[in-house]
Amino acid sequence: MKNLSKITSIIALLALMVCILPSGAGAKEYEAPVFGSAQFTNETFEKDEPVSILVQSQPGETEMNTVWVQIQHEETGRLFWGNSVPYSKSGTLVSIQLPTEAPPGKYVVQAVSLTDKAGVRTETFNPGASTNVVGEPVDTVKPEFIDAEFEKKQYQPGEEVVLRIEASDDESGIDWVYASIQHLVSKDYTFRGFSNEVDGYHEVRFQLPTNALNGEYGIQYLTLSDRVGNETNVFDAAATFTVIGGSDDTEPPTLRNITIEKPQYKQGEQVHINIDAVDESGVKSVYLYVRHKETGVQYNAFATNNGESFDFSRDLPLNAPLGEYEVFAVYLEDNLGNQTNLFNYQPRIEFEVIE
Repeated sequence: MKNLSKITSIIALLALMVCILPSGAGAKEYEAPVFGSAQFTNETFEKDEPVSILVQSQPGETEMNTVWVQIQHEETGRLFWGNSVPYSKSGTLVSIQLPTEAPPGKYVVQAVSLTDKAGVRTETFNPGASTNVVGEPVDTVKPEFIDAEFEKKQYQPGEEVVLRIEASDDESGIDWVYASIQHLVSKDYTFRGFSNEVDGYHEVRFQLPTNALNGEYGIQYLTLSDRVGNETNVFDAAATFTVIGGSDDTEPPTLRNITIEKPQYKQGEQVHINIDAVDESGVKSVYLYVRHKETGVQYNAFATNNGESFDFSRDLPLNAPLGEYEVFAVYLEDNLGNQTNLFNYQPRIEFEVIE
C-alpha cells in the first residue's frame, strides 16, 4: 500500500565530498569519490546509435567501484539512463541506448553517481554537458485526461473496486494509466495500480481488505502514458467512493521498544536489532534506516516478524566504513495501511563498527 520509494526520497541524504570518519582509536579524514567532469563523446548522435558519456573522476578513501549516468531530453524532460559501469582510472565510458520512441533534440547530463567499494556515493547534478540527437520526429504531445468514475458509490470490505478512466491521445494512443486512490481523512491508506484497457476505457481494479477502513476515498493522482512514453499527471480528478461496514482504526502502529544485540560489530558481521510494536489492526511491516553518521552510507532493510516482535538482521560488508552508525528512522505500517516514520524514537539505537 505504501510506496517506500516516496519515503526514501524524503529522507535520503547525498554523500559528502570530504568527511570526518571516527574510529575506535580516534578520528581520521575520510574522502568520498571525487567527481571531475562528464562530457558526451560526440556533439551529435544518430537516434539509433548509443549515446556515450566520458566521466572523469577519482577515488577517495576507498577504491572506486561503479559510475552511473542519467541524461535528460531538454524539451520534454524525459529521463534515460544506462547501467552502472565499472570505474576506469583513465576515464569511465558510460553508454546509453535510447529506445526507438525517444525524441530527437538536445540532451543534457542530468546526474552522475560515483560509488566506491565501501558503498560511499558522490552524486553530481547538471554538470553542464550537452549533445544533439538527430532522427525522425516522434510524438511529443502528452495524453489528455477526460474523466474518471468509480463503478459504485459505496463498497463493502472485501469487494473489488473498479475505477474507469477516459483519456485520449490522437497520435500514439493511450498505453496505460496508473492510479493512486487514497482515504481522504487518513491520507496514508492508499491503493495503487496500473490499468487494463476495456471497451475503450482504462480500468484500474483493486480488492478491498476484509478490514478496510471506513470512510470516503478519492483519487490522489493519475498518471497517463501514451505509447511513446509521453506522460500526463492529473491531480484534480474528482471521483470518490465510500466504504461502509469496515474498520475505524486510523492510528499507525506504536513503537513500544527497540533494542540492539551489542554496541560493537566487526566488518562482515550481522547486525541484530529487535523491534516491539503494537497496533489495533496488527503490525504489517517494520523498516529500519541505518546509516554511517559521517559518510551517509546506508544499510536499510525490512525486519522479519517472529510472531511476537520484529527482528532486523543485516550483514555488514567486509569493507563497511569504520566508526559510528545510527538507526536514524523507523518505519511502521499496520494491516490497514496506516503508517508512520519515527525520527525521534527512544531509546536511540547506535552502534560502532570496528576492524
